[in-house]
Amino acid sequence: MFTCGIVEDEPMAMERIKRLINEIDSNIKILFEAFNCEEFIKKANLLQPDVLFLDINVGDRLVFEALEHIEYEPHIVFVTAYDEYTLKAFEECAIDYVLKPISKDRLNKTIERIYKLGLKKQKPEYYISKLSKLPVKHNDEIYLLDTDEIIYLEANNKIVHIVTKDKIFECTMPLHVLLKKLPSNNFVQVHKSYIISIKHISKIKKWFQNTYIVLMDNNDEIKVSRNYQYNFFKILGLRE
Repeated sequence: MFTCGIVEDEPMAMERIKRLINEIDSNIKILFEAFNCEEFIKKANLLQPDVLFLDINVGDRLVFEALEHIEYEPHIVFVTAYDEYTLKAFEECAIDYVLKPISKDRLNKTIERIYKLGLKKQKPEYYISKLSKLPVKHNDEIYLLDTDEIIYLEANNKIVHIVTKDKIFECTMPLHVLLKKLPSNNFVQVHKSYIISIKHISKIKKWFQNTYIVLMDNNDEIKVSRNYQYNFFKILGLRE
């Protein structure tokens, strides 16, 4: 038995999901229904169900925006008519991505997966708390990039550019989220827009007014912001 919430802006689709859930397992308790993102945020944070079944296009908004305001970590299942958001769903650590029209057999597989993972929040196998591989885009293709290949990450508006020796990839996870997911023994934030790999530092050069520039092993130079200097040098073992 687990609890869930459903976010869907089409009443008929909402009723279908509810009916299928009840047919598959009548012990699943639906704590709330939401037909827009504002209602979803409010109800989810208040009731905190174990699982969220989410449509992606909710009214005139994408549900990904609302997920940024959810204050706990539920299991997430996307139920949508669109297949172009699979990478974004992957980044949100969804446990399943179900295309409409949803069938009973397909939803049953999702529910079996939820029980297999357990109600205590776990990440799917491909998405551990500290990432060894990162889902990224390059030329409209999705790659699982080994984090050891990353030289640095640069935030540019809502896109993060991930620089490796040979390519520049894109990721839509915010920089602060990536910092939490990347191995902390190798990645450090040195500027509001930059995270660098310690493994790929060639040297650190003193600049002016007690500021520093890091030369990476691809010859790119990155300024260390004053706000991040102390932590940067502490991680390097150069300060207590």
